[in-house]
Amino acid sequence: MKTIRISLILLGCTIISLFLLQNQIVHLIVGPQKSTERSSYSAETNKLIDSLCNNITNYTDYHCHVIGLGANKTGCTLHPHLHQDFKPLDNFKFKIYKEACGIRDEEHLDEEYISHLLDLKHGLPFKNKSIILAFDKYYNKDGNAIEEYTHFYVPNEYVIDLQTKYPNDFKACISINPYRKDALTELEKYGEMGVKQLKWLPNAMGINPSDSSIIPFYELMKKYDIALLSHTGDEHSVDTHLDQELGNPLLLRLPLDIGVKVIVAHCASIGDAVDLDHPELIETQNFELFIRMMNNPKYDTLLFADISAITLANRSTAPLKVLLKNQQWHSRLLQGSDYPLPCIKQIITPNTLLNERFIDKKYETALHEIFEHNPLLYEIILKKLIHLPVQPDCKFTDDVFLTNKKLGY
Repeated sequence: MKTIRISLILLGCTIISLFLLQNQIVHLIVGPQKSTERSSYSAETNKLIDSLCNNITNYTDYHCHVIGLGANKTGCTLHPHLHQDFKPLDNFKFKIYKEACGIRDEEHLDEEYISHLLDLKHGLPFKNKSIILAFDKYYNKDGNAIEEYTHFYVPNEYVIDLQTKYPNDFKACISINPYRKDALTELEKYGEMGVKQLKWLPNAMGINPSDSSIIPFYELMKKYDIALLSHTGDEHSVDTHLDQELGNPLLLRLPLDIGVKVIVAHCASIGDAVDLDHPELIETQNFELFIRMMNNPKYDTLLFADISAITLANRSTAPLKVLLKNQQWHSRLLQGSDYPLPCIKQIITPNTLLNERFIDKKYETALHEIFEHNPLLYEIILKKLIHLPVQPDCKFTDDVFLTNKKLGY
């Protein structure tokens, strides 16, 4: 009994110690945040930045998240388990994101989030715009919103307002769950406003992209030439009521066959799904299914993919090798940061890429320096430096880092 009591006391002390040290641990995970001014970099690092960015004349980040708690009537929400309920792991993850996004006062989270993003954007050495993503709620097929399953919510009005307020920095990507009762009305409204992109995360929104009941939604998207940016592969950042099977890239063939332009987020670079073309419906890597779609000539003018998240620490480097080799795809690949993920040091670490010789070791010091000053710039430089191991000329071409006019923005 005495031994059990001592063990419980030690466990309690450990938990208390970890709780008290949370801020220090969070700081280690996120990393330092220094001035974004170019004058803050070493001369050698500035020279590297200039040499890699001199061909970037018209840059768009095609995958940039905004979030909020509804301060100043933005309408944004986060699920209570992230910041209100006593759920230590979720609360800890929320602290990491706040630190990464420069949030100091939770009551002004929405405003501080945008301010920090703009500071990083204005520290880039070229003109740039970010496609900022709205994020709709989880809806059932009866058209009712399920708040319990909604991890976070960013209304369309908010991203439109930000686009209006910062026209040189942002373009709006709306999000409409097609199971909403007013889905077609909302889509038509924003189509008339000239919006050109729409965001889904099917795994977390309960959307089956191959559902024939939403064909009228796709037909209206085609009418207004609105591209669908859809998450593919498994989802790990949003964890409320996930259905990973909905991340199967083959499900996106329905909108493609109707004539809707589709952007496959993350190149389906993580997880497995059912191969719907196999007679035995075997499990196959999502990325292999993505390759099949990219090699289908009937989708050459409709299918695009963003390279956001492909260099994160939880990704295999196997998809990266395929993407680098298939340079005929590069005119359809789009740069995306998946902001705010690049601001978290332990997620965006270059260690694997350095160890597997995708990046020359001589750039390691410069990469760490750039990250400390501007994670958005770091994420771009990282991808510009990547090449096939022992094939330094096999890189992402300039097309990947330039605005693709075929997508309307």
